[in-house]
Amino acid sequence: GRHALLADDIYRRVDGTTVASSKAGLLDYGIDAPISLDANGVDVGAWEVWTGTMANGTATTNCANWTSNDHFKSGFVGVSSASSSGWTIVYNQTCDRVIKLYCFEL
Repeated sequence: GRHALLADDIYRRVDGTTVASSKAGLLDYGIDAPISLDANGVDVGAWEVWTGTMANGTATTNCANWTSNDHFKSGFVGVSSASSSGWTIVYNQTCDRVIKLYCFEL
């Protein structure tokens, strides 16, 4: 599988809270704290987030490699308030939806 995250470092939210202590911690089916803050530190609660990955970081259904907004294609989403595997994979959503993204600084 392909992993977009390469840095084996501590992953933190913008408020400094540790999300995972390493890349392996991101990919072990759960994280230490939900990624529920936007870039300004505002808690957005439970939003759908495009991920296109399984809980172990392996790429999966992702709107034709993020090139499609077709209602008949789909991509996996997670939920921003989850710290279980649901942070990255909960269900498939149709590609015509406007959904948030996680941003990681490497």
